[in-house]
Amino acid sequence: MFDSLFAKRLDIEAALDGETVSWERLDDGAASRVAVYRSYNKEAVNEDTPQRRELFEWIEKNLSRMRELAKAAINDS
Repeated sequence: MFDSLFAKRLDIEAALDGETVSWERLDDGAASRVAVYRSYNKEAVNEDTPQRRELFEWIEKNLSRMRELAKAAINDS
């Protein structure tokens, strides 16, 4: 599955609106990882704050988009 996604990496990266995509092949593990990361202040998101709401919006947007892209890449292969 990782190879199917990696083969479409340029399309996936372009669709993620400038996010830096981390392609992490974990050959010795049971799975590999395709991820986008974002730094944040852990103290600022412990409670309901604007920073927490912004972080959760970012997570929701990117998680939904990555699921769509993965499904499309797998169905195309």
